[in-house]
Amino acid sequence: MSEIKICRECRENTEETYIDSCFPLFLYANWKKNLLSKWKIQGDLILTSLFADCIAKVIQAKGWENIPIVPVPPRPFKFYTVGYDQIDSLANALHFTYRFKICKVLKRISQTEQKTLSLKERIENTQKGYVLKKRLNSNSAILIDDIITTGATTRACAKLLKDSGVKTVYCISLFSAS
Repeated sequence: MSEIKICRECRENTEETYIDSCFPLFLYANWKKNLLSKWKIQGDLILTSLFADCIAKVIQAKGWENIPIVPVPPRPFKFYTVGYDQIDSLANALHFTYRFKICKVLKRISQTEQKTLSLKERIENTQKGYVLKKRLNSNSAILIDDIITTGATTRACAKLLKDSGVKTVYCISLFSAS
């Protein structure tokens, strides 16, 4: 199911993470870096089905089939510069293939790419980089994202969900940097 079981952020962080459990599927290392690049940068969309299947297996194994999935939103205008949003295509595959409920309730307002920032800058950028478009009417939610490096993005998104009344936030990422 997952080669990591739980992310470093959840294992080691003593600060409030707002994420109740985080399940990265793969360690972002070796040939898996190329796999993510083929999907995310080069647009090899055939990998979307593979990744959706991996996430669906976690959801089914945990019994979370009825919990809404909240995709981490892309930078504004990403679609126009890259041609597609990989997380949106993943969410669509999870919905149309597995019939999971997708709730696009978050919006990213920051244009800055997280990968270009230091840890401190990432945290500052994400604290003001996302907004809640509408309230999620659920006690639980599953955030999905492609990669967790510092956890700043998922932490900021989970905080918005919890501040709006969601009691339990799970996170499933395809990759984790540690």
